[in-house]
Amino acid sequence: MAVLEINLEKIKKNTENVKNALLGIELAVVTKGCRGDRRVAKAMVEGGAQVLADPHIKNLEQFKGLPVKKILLRHLRNQTSSENVFDYVLISNIFSIIELGELSFKNSKIIGLILMVETGFGRDGFNREELPNAIKLIKGYKNLYLYGLATNTDCQNGSNPIARIEAFIKIIKNISLPKNCIISGGNTSVLPLAINGKLPKEVNQLRIGEAILLGQDTKNYEKIVDNFTDCFTLKVEVLETRKKKGVRQAVLATGIQDIGAGKIEPIEDSFNCLANIYSDHLVYKINGDNEIGAFASFRPDYYALNALMTSPFVEKQYATSI
Repeated sequence: MAVLEINLEKIKKNTENVKNALLGIELAVVTKGCRGDRRVAKAMVEGGAQVLADPHIKNLEQFKGLPVKKILLRHLRNQTSSENVFDYVLISNIFSIIELGELSFKNSKIIGLILMVETGFGRDGFNREELPNAIKLIKGYKNLYLYGLATNTDCQNGSNPIARIEAFIKIIKNISLPKNCIISGGNTSVLPLAINGKLPKEVNQLRIGEAILLGQDTKNYEKIVDNFTDCFTLKVEVLETRKKKGVRQAVLATGIQDIGAGKIEPIEDSFNCLANIYSDHLVYKINGDNEIGAFASFRPDYYALNALMTSPFVEKQYATSI
């Protein structure tokens, strides 16, 4: 058995800390890391989140009634919802403009579009030379409007995002943009720049996930703005402890099926190192006596958290006090 303990009060406090550190920059909280969990999202809103952002419509549907704006972070062709669950859509291709233009007309819905701009990350985003035609196309649809521009900064690879931010600002300065246009300058990797006053003044929104969910930056994986780093604790049942091949080990009741491509860090000192991982088992080298049926505690990284929240085999338990 595996249980993921979720401390809602700590998530709320982390959100407050990040919002205060942004000094007026809009806080768009990315919820994909917690699979759009409504209780977690509600704690984020109570902590000051101004926007909830997620790439999955099914996740956004869970936020109905929460009094903040919602951004769909990834538009898929023929992706629809029976309800108006998003206010804005982040897009990176012409086909999305055409499809959303037709959808907005059919449903008599005004939709704001945020264009993702490529600045060196190498994933999704319009190239600089494609932007004028994209903006012109948006203007051709009655119910579409340009809400903003965004760029991606490196989420996980520890690089310094300043070069991409500077390239982004250079691009937007050469484009005629509407008044109060959102300039979304990146994710948690950019947060240290904002805290230290090094973020260009043009940036008026950041999309933050990991700094709130795990309380850390994405460059050095260190605690940031005095946030809690233990909002999520994975507790896994010990199935077996034996000495094998001269090494004492514990077999635990979770595996790749639950933690995916992520990693979990043991909290107890008796767990030395991971010996092996299987689809539904973990084997750890240990230096103590761990009882069968007892639970070992771990801290998940961002990828593991994403998988744990998605797995139906992991029980979720919520705490409302620090």
